[in-house]
Amino acid sequence: MTESQLKSKCKKWYQTEYKNNYILLPEQYIKTGDPDMVICHDGLFVAIEFKLEYNKPSKLQALKLKHIQESGGYAFVCYSFRQFKEIIKSIK
Repeated sequence: MTESQLKSKCKKWYQTEYKNNYILLPEQYIKTGDPDMVICHDGLFVAIEFKLEYNKPSKLQALKLKHIQESGGYAFVCYSFRQFKEIIKSIK
């Protein structure tokens, strides 16, 4: 599975399970280091960076995820569809 396929699968699942929430994949106008997915999940700001296998976020991506967390949002690096579902279900 490619990173693009993983993002697509996660987006489709999220839109099916959480119809009243907002999800955005800002790939067309993303700035370097911005997360791959932004969600307003039950009023909470959630940012997700997708990576495959053992790839790690770049220093800039890690810095932006940290900034989101320090700003009161949720920020994650996600490696699989299963992990994505676990992340979403854990946010309260």
